[in-house]
Amino acid sequence: MNSTGFSRTLLVLLALVAGLGLGAWLSATGSPALGPIEAVASPIGTLWLNALRMTVIPLVFAMLFTGVVTAAETAATGGLAARSLAWFAGLLVASGLFSVLLSPLLLNSWPVSTQEAAALVASNDAGPVAIPAAPPFGEWLLSFVPVNPIGAAAEGAMVPLVVFALIFGLS
Repeated sequence: MNSTGFSRTLLVLLALVAGLGLGAWLSATGSPALGPIEAVASPIGTLWLNALRMTVIPLVFAMLFTGVVTAAETAATGGLAARSLAWFAGLLVASGLFSVLLSPLLLNSWPVSTQEAAALVASNDAGPVAIPAAPPFGEWLLSFVPVNPIGAAAEGAMVPLVVFALIFGLS
């Protein structure tokens, strides 16, 4: 609690909602005076998001590594590490299946008209992007174990990084 009687978390959430509302209102007005404001706010927002992204990879790796090491130390008493890995794999598969089943339902609930889709494509400076073909199963399976974990972290490839952290923690 601070001097206002509200928790900091609540104040941050209220500020985020207020900022979102103010930004949406300013954008809806379409005022030409927004150009200088956007020129200042855009780099600051990009810096903020980059700083948040910068912390994700080390935090994920550290949490997984320390969690597996701790579980491996206590695994001698009853296979806790194996159960933890099984739970992790099971939840990963379950969340993937959930999203595969739920995404079409949600997309059908809020269909996008062809005009909206064309406007979205037109707003993209690069134009339409070709979707690459899915790799063969063997190549896809090999992509889970990174040859270079630092490279995988630099590219933001989370699944190979998670696999590396689990294997490194177990070793």
